[in-house]
Amino acid sequence: MQTIIYGLCDRGGCVRYVGKTQQHLQKRFRNHIVRARCGEAGHKNNWIRKCLASGYKPTVMLIATVDGDGIKEEMFHIAQYRRLGVDLTNKTDGGEGAIGYKPTPETLEKLRSSHLGKTPSKETVEKLSLALIGRKKSLVTRERMRKAQFGSRPSDECFEAAWAGSRGRKHTEEELIKMRRKRK
Repeated sequence: MQTIIYGLCDRGGCVRYVGKTQQHLQKRFRNHIVRARCGEAGHKNNWIRKCLASGYKPTVMLIATVDGDGIKEEMFHIAQYRRLGVDLTNKTDGGEGAIGYKPTPETLEKLRSSHLGKTPSKETVEKLSLALIGRKKSLVTRERMRKAQFGSRPSDECFEAAWAGSRGRKHTEEELIKMRRKRK
């Protein structure tokens, strides 16, 4: 599998964003432009919109073509440009996910306060539940869950309550349907 490491450049040819793709380079470039025009948030998209509003379109530059997923190479090039003092619009250090992303204290406070005192509606909980049915957890996730539970045991009261609640109880038709859905 081949991966392309590329840069989005400003009018002067200075790299402002480093990315990776396994698509055709021009297709990936068009995708960046479309997302920015659609109003998607983010520093890179704001920069692209600013360029377009100024009457020019950023350009795309091939940095490297590598074998494999290109995660390490993308991270290397982002770090290299940052060491040179280039003002990149990348919000992370590259790779998959949010490696290197550090939310500001203001962002953390906004997130914290936006969730205080809110509980999801029953409809939302049901939608989330249905979306998770059949999803398999990775081996890494399962191992982390196992380690988190290792050595813990339910309290005697919890165990007794569960045992007492299950003796002689018949499931309703609705509960049986739910259990069947979960098994799928």
